[in-house]
Parts: sequence; C-alpha cells; structure tokens
Amino acid sequence: MDTLAIECFIAIVELGSFTKAAARVHRTQSAVTQQISNLEKKLGVQLFHREKKITLTKDGELFLPYALRIYG
Repeated sequence: MDTLAIECFIAIVELGSFTKAAARVHRTQSAVTQQISNLEKKLGVQLFHREKKITLTKDGELFLPYALRIYG
C-alpha cells in the first residue's frame, strides 16, 4: 500500500483539512485529493464525508487504526 496515501489520510484526519494536510506532507491540495481518491478506489470505500467539515465515514473510522499501524 502506498505510504504517501496513508500519510495524507492520517494528516487529513489529524488536521481536518485537505489543504492543511497538503502543507504537512509538502504536496499540493490537488495531489493530496488524488492520493485519497486513489486510496478509496483501491479500498473500494469512501473514507471521508466531504462537507463543510471533513469527517470520517464509518469505513474511514475502521481504516484509521490500520493506517496508523502501517504508517506508524
């Protein structure tokens, strides 16, 4: 699994923003969005509710401990 995508996922969870996550991982916001889109396609689930506030879906909540274990 792509560690950059995992790093982006964790940064979004921690910071609550694709833009802030992009700054943390030294990528553009569109690159982070693409990483998450690709990760969601590989997993076959949606990880985030993309509304006014970014929140995890149930699948995102289930994936978070695995992501932390993989990246940590």
